[in-house]
Amino acid sequence: MFSEKASQRPDFPTVGDLAAMLGIVVGMQLIVSLIVLATLHLAGWDLHLLTPHQQGIFMAISYVGSMLPAYGGTLAWRRARRGGESLGHFGKRGLNPGLLLWGFVCMTAASVVCEPLIALLPEVSPGVYGAGFWAFMTLVVAAPVLEELLCRGVVLESLRSRYGVVTAWWGSALFFGVLHLQPALTVNAFVIGLILGYVYILTDSLWATMILHALNNAVAYLLLTTGRGGILLADLISNRTLYVAVYIVAVAVTITAAAMMRQTFRRQTEAKNQPGM
Repeated sequence: MFSEKASQRPDFPTVGDLAAMLGIVVGMQLIVSLIVLATLHLAGWDLHLLTPHQQGIFMAISYVGSMLPAYGGTLAWRRARRGGESLGHFGKRGLNPGLLLWGFVCMTAASVVCEPLIALLPEVSPGVYGAGFWAFMTLVVAAPVLEELLCRGVVLESLRSRYGVVTAWWGSALFFGVLHLQPALTVNAFVIGLILGYVYILTDSLWATMILHALNNAVAYLLLTTGRGGILLADLISNRTLYVAVYIVAVAVTITAAAMMRQTFRRQTEAKNQPGM
């Protein structure tokens, strides 16, 4: 009986499954972007003369038009591979203001700690996001909802059901990082993904990760609209001593958060391994 059940157990998700789902998302982004670009070209629009508002509309159409079918495609792939059915949870604990504040502070601190590495990578052009209402709705509303449904709802839950919480935590953060494609964004998204994944595992709530993701993107959008997109904290703080002090605080917060995460995962692993669990 045991061997029969084991042989019937689906092996989803493998590394190949994760690569396939990532390919679905990236492929849809490429296809939709090319379709929108071709449409604009046929309509006689000069892509180099688009206003920031027009660029924001272009980004909104491209992003939502690709992510919605991409999300459906990943669900179809999972169903075909006999994966789990969970699309993520929306526990009320994720709406705890204190927890959300803690998560936002950790994300900010971790981003500061990563600055020396990000400074070595190619800079992301702020102009690709555009500006205005549609750019804001894409970055602060659509992206947090769709990316959390995918990365924490589908990927993390799928990994957790087969490999356990720690592998799900690392794997979903890596998926989230690679999803952003550009090196600087990938590094920052991977680190942010670790925090978002931990908050989701802690709260069992996509509400929390969506809100934190939205807050992170709102800060990025504010910097973009004030002409500071792509500028690091080291560029904003001219006083070197003050910057070093801020960086040391950020490192301390990040180390403390990492210790808390390690302790939480250890408790969960020990509880799962107890007899009768």
